[in-house]
Amino acid sequence: MILGRILFLFLLFSGFIGHSQSTESEKLLEQAEQIVHSDPDEAIKISDHIYKLGKNDNEKLKALYVKALSFYVKGRYDKVLENAFQSKDLAIKRKNKAYENKNKDLIVRVFRFLELNTLNLRVSEGWNERDAAFRAEDFLRKANQMKLQNQPDSAYYYAQLAHKEFKSSGNDWIIGRYFELMGDIYFSGKEMDSSLFYYNKAFDLAKKIDNPFALQELRQKLANSYLAIDSISKFQENTVLAEQLSSETTKIENEASNAAHKLLSRDLDDQFEVARGTYRFWFILILGFLAGAILLKLVFYFRNRNKLKMYHNLLAYLKRGEEPAKQPILNLTEKEDEVAPQKSSNLLKESEKQILHGLEKFEAGKKFTHKDMSLGMLAAQLNTNTKYLSEVINRQKEKNFNSYINELRINYITEKIKSDPGYLNYKVSYLAEECGFSSHSTFTTVFKTIVGISPIMFVNFVKEEMNKEKLEPVYE
Repeated sequence: MILGRILFLFLLFSGFIGHSQSTESEKLLEQAEQIVHSDPDEAIKISDHIYKLGKNDNEKLKALYVKALSFYVKGRYDKVLENAFQSKDLAIKRKNKAYENKNKDLIVRVFRFLELNTLNLRVSEGWNERDAAFRAEDFLRKANQMKLQNQPDSAYYYAQLAHKEFKSSGNDWIIGRYFELMGDIYFSGKEMDSSLFYYNKAFDLAKKIDNPFALQELRQKLANSYLAIDSISKFQENTVLAEQLSSETTKIENEASNAAHKLLSRDLDDQFEVARGTYRFWFILILGFLAGAILLKLVFYFRNRNKLKMYHNLLAYLKRGEEPAKQPILNLTEKEDEVAPQKSSNLLKESEKQILHGLEKFEAGKKFTHKDMSLGMLAAQLNTNTKYLSEVINRQKEKNFNSYINELRINYITEKIKSDPGYLNYKVSYLAEECGFSSHSTFTTVFKTIVGISPIMFVNFVKEEMNKEKLEPVYE
């Protein structure tokens, strides 16, 4: 009893510790996701720690996504793809649609930057759970398109929509993108002081998050702005620094392109394997269905063939019963010449006539249904001996005594079944006893030998025939 309580407390404590650890991990991931746009390096450290200590796939896929998002902010697109594809695979495995779509959205953004095809990375229809930073990024991209099309008012409109998404979030990454766009708008309007102001503010934020692509682009834009105001030294300084960043961004872009092709190829191979497994499953299922249908058809064919054969036997038996009975007493005068060469017999003609006449009366009665009926008992009833009686039955009935009695009994019970509907409801054991058989199994065996089918099938056959007669219309 005490041991049980200790075990219960231990399990309770273990569950509490596990739950506490899980809750702590979730809190850390939430914290990392909140700072990912302003301090991506710290977010990477937190998510990497959670991934290594993660107790389940859900924690790991979320940690990988935060890590991929952090690298996206830093412009390390090769690392983004590595972690986002891994997180996506875990999300698919865990059937976590939300994070599957989040990772696909992130991968698509990298592929667009690398100018790669994104047809195989479409997110689920109707999904629209992008966070404020990505909504702002989309507005800024639209604003940049308007600027390139010489539509400054539309560019400013979309820039303000982006500003509404992040104005209270402290998102250094997207704010830097916004400042850069505002600098572009002022540069297009030849307002160089305002342009330099926003470019420098954007540069400070890009430097904080250490994004080489943003730093290179801003260095070049600063150089162009300084050139426009004839500040040659500043122009040269920023141009040189932009060229120095170019080698780093080119290397990252090449590595990201290689990673994209490699991961997408692996992804397509995995999809192909899944599709092939699905096709194989359906092929085997359809093949099994066809094989089952063929087998079932063969079973029905052989069953119906056997059933038809049994019905043929039954009809032959019934037809035989409808034929005129064979004359039991031979015309001994006409057959005298034929009897002479047969097996010698000591029976007198009158004695044989007497025995056959007695058998005729015996067949017309019901004594053959007595269980104790035997050759000796019948011989005594006919005032003859067993030898003479057996010889007459063998020659005139063309069967031995047992077959003769069994056939009389079976013919009797089949007539009862056909003529008296009450017999259709009796059990086989009662039918056996009614016609003189002491054994249920012996009756069934003999019945099937003589009639061609079992007693149960014979009863069902008679029932079907009676139902057909009831359904047939009567015409006067």
